Amino acid sequence: MIDFWEIAGRIVLMDPAVRNHDLYDANTGIMPLQDGGCILAGHCDTATLPFPVGAFYDSLRDYLTQKYSGPDALLSPVISMFALGEVGVMLFNQPFRDLFEAVSTYLRTQSAIAGRTDTGSSSLFYIALAVLCVDMTSRQSIAQGNFLGLTQNAADQTALQQVANDATFNTNASALCFQGAWEQGSDNTLRDQMYSNGSIPFRHFRFVANLT
Repeated sequence: MIDFWEIAGRIVLMDPAVRNHDLYDANTGIMPLQDGGCILAGHCDTATLPFPVGAFYDSLRDYLTQKYSGPDALLSPVISMFALGEVGVMLFNQPFRDLFEAVSTYLRTQSAIAGRTDTGSSSLFYIALAVLCVDMTSRQSIAQGNFLGLTQNAADQTALQQVANDATFNTNASALCFQGAWEQGSDNTLRDQMYSNGSIPFRHFRFVANLT
């Protein structure tokens, strides 16, 4: 999970024009929406997501390892298929993207970490930020000053604690995890969730490798 958390923490602070060009755009993005409004045509309402190895896993892994290199290298030198699949789920359709973009816009422009980007901070900062976005229990701990060993940097701790106590951020982050197409369950990966407007139950990590 650590590799996914760092990737998510970086993507949420990525410049939106770059994110659109590199990830979303129909002509240039790795994860453009297909027919039906999701990134996998024919699988918008299925319980598993057969992400293709070459076009998705390999392309996204290469992009991330090339983008985040040198002083901004990812903490984990190897990105798991698990982490890559979770990125696909996180940005799977337009409703998911809209919720993600709301969190991103607020963090980048109005929160205690406004002005920070997807590079220039430590890996542990991005990991902790993603945890704040997706886990309500950890958010409450960090709000109280318990950083769960995620970061020792005093300035980062102060900023992250301010974010954790920010009411607007909490509203947007809770919407990202617990509203819309994602029903309550993001804080427990073994709990059934409902997909497609509450009509299809599935486990949180619902992607598979399409090896054919």
